[in-house]
This record gives sequence, structure tokens and C-alpha cells, in this order.
Amino acid sequence: MPKFDDLSIIVCSRKDSAGLKTTLKSLECLNNYHFELILVLSDYSQNEINNIRLSIKTNRLIILEMPASGIYEAMNYGISKVTREYILCLNGGDSIFSPRNLEKLLAKIADKPWGYGAISIVNPEDEKKARKYNFFPYFRLLHKLSLKYVPHPSTIYRTDFLKSLGQFDTSYRIAADQKLALLASKKIRPINSNLIISKFIGGGKSDNRSAFEIVEDFRNISSEIDGIFLKNQKFDKLIWSLLLDRKSVV
Repeated sequence: MPKFDDLSIIVCSRKDSAGLKTTLKSLECLNNYHFELILVLSDYSQNEINNIRLSIKTNRLIILEMPASGIYEAMNYGISKVTREYILCLNGGDSIFSPRNLEKLLAKIADKPWGYGAISIVNPEDEKKARKYNFFPYFRLLHKLSLKYVPHPSTIYRTDFLKSLGQFDTSYRIAADQKLALLASKKIRPINSNLIISKFIGGGKSDNRSAFEIVEDFRNISSEIDGIFLKNQKFDKLIWSLLLDRKSVV
């Protein structure tokens, strides 16, 4: 059964000391476990990095520096250095909601290649306000049509499985995590938990995209992975047009 000793947590941060501090604070409850922590940092001074290193008590720490080029590039870099069997990727500002829930998700995944739980989405204007989001149970068609999404900060992949998928496609600047999850779901249905695994501060780029941008990304991803609907261009166009109309009025 997987345990924290088998887990690598990758945290990516670009010049955001406050957000990184929030994430690292949430990981302090795991310091008695032997998980691997990989920090991928961009635009931090050497003095800041030294202070970060001194503030972290775990001795299973890897700090990587890279030029700022994008969150998924940073995650891929972190993945290339992982030495553990399972991976959880976080962005600076994300935090672990419950170590117990994370442990239960790991145990539930067992020998399966991936799985995810729920996420708590916090209102950036009032951090006391939060809503739970989960995609439970998983239906691939809802995901494919952008009607639901897999909460990436609450998703665990087996390392070799993730690498076999080709890691994150950085041509999708916002939706690479969803492309990876759709690729994974084509191979095998995910293990799913209704427990909250992580906490995410809303209001970022992913929350402020237009309906057109979202649908266009999922349309391209769907076409790349599964081809067009019914192998009919007109039907495919109709499906995505109807979907865009629906999302535009929601």
C-alpha cells in the first residue's frame, strides 16, 4: 500500500514568497514523514533561496532553479528529478487541506496509476469563504466536453505512468493539466475520492478565461486525443458550437 515515503511533492513558484510560504506552511504537518519535496523556483534571489532552504526542516529536499518560462515547464522540470513512486504537483499558494485525506487517497490508489480527490476553492477577497469542488464520480465525456474538470492540485500520478503520457504539453498554457488527465483517463479510469485533498486560492488566470477560450482548448485537446466526434466534421462543429452557447449563458 502506498504511503508518504513513496510520494514526491513538487511545488513550483515564481517570485511569490507569500504564496510559497503558504504552501510550505501546509506541508509542515508532513515533516514527520519521509516524502520528497522538490521546489522549482524562478526569479528568486540567492538570499531568498538560502532562507527558504533554512526554513524547511525535512532533509529530503531538492531545490531547483530555472528561468521563468511557465508553470508546466517548471512542473516538467521537477518531474524529471523525482525519485519516488508517486507525484503530487502544487503551485505556490496551493496548500494541503488534510494530511489524513491525502494519506487516504494514496492508500485508495494502491497499485493504480492515478487518482484524485476534491479541492477547496477559497475566495481571494475573503479567505474565510470557500467552496468544495469535486468531480465525483468521474465521467469522461463530461470532462472531454469541459463541463467538468479534474482538480489538478488534488491529483496523484504514479511517476512512471505520468512520464509514459509525455508529461505536460506546454503548448497549452492553462489547460495542460486537463490534457494530461484526459490522456490518463483514456488509458485507465481514475481512482476517485470525495475527500478534500488541497486548497486553492481562486481568482487566477484559470478562473478568468472566457467561455470561448475554455471550449477552444478542450476542443483541440479532444481532437488530438480522440479525434472528431463520430468522425464527422459537421457533427463535431455542431457539438462544440452548442457547448459554447451553453457555457456563454451560464
